[in-house]
Amino acid sequence: MKKIIIGIAGEMASGKGTVADYLARKYGAIYMRYSKVLRDILDRLHIPQDRTELNKVSVALRDAFGDELLSDVLKSDIEKSSEQFFVVEAIRRQSEVDALSNIEGVEFFLLYMQTDVRKRYDRLVERGENIGDAQKSFEEFEQDHALTTEKTIGPLKSQAHHVITNDGTLADLLAEVDGVYRDVTMK
Repeated sequence: MKKIIIGIAGEMASGKGTVADYLARKYGAIYMRYSKVLRDILDRLHIPQDRTELNKVSVALRDAFGDELLSDVLKSDIEKSSEQFFVVEAIRRQSEVDALSNIEGVEFFLLYMQTDVRKRYDRLVERGENIGDAQKSFEEFEQDHALTTEKTIGPLKSQAHHVITNDGTLADLLAEVDGVYRDVTMK
């Protein structure tokens, strides 16, 4: 049986983490995040995990070691794993799609999450995942979209195997995710 990867792209607070967590809990997917490596580095350096610092370390690593660095880490982990189903949250670049879709013996599916900008802002403030998010103004939220790590997300939508508009209820979202899961596992 081929390994399956569902990669999730979408702007911040569009529901990527909720979907990845659901796929892990309900279907046993191994949950992977590009930002885990970055967060580990920031923790080790005792630097706060806010969007600016995550962006800085991402850009610095990619400048020093190439755009494929983080993809190569995930790719290697997937290749070495005996597990069959993976979900990779927060795909942001074409190079990440290319790396994950070119792993031998793996079927890759890109899921794109889209959500109304005000809903995304409210979710970001409510969850407060990164330092400063809970106090962020809408204007600051809009400014975050200009970060290097955010600019490359939108063009990925045209390549998505599935696009979910996450403006409804959690039950609506999870029902759509169940449909995506059925679709990718039936191929």
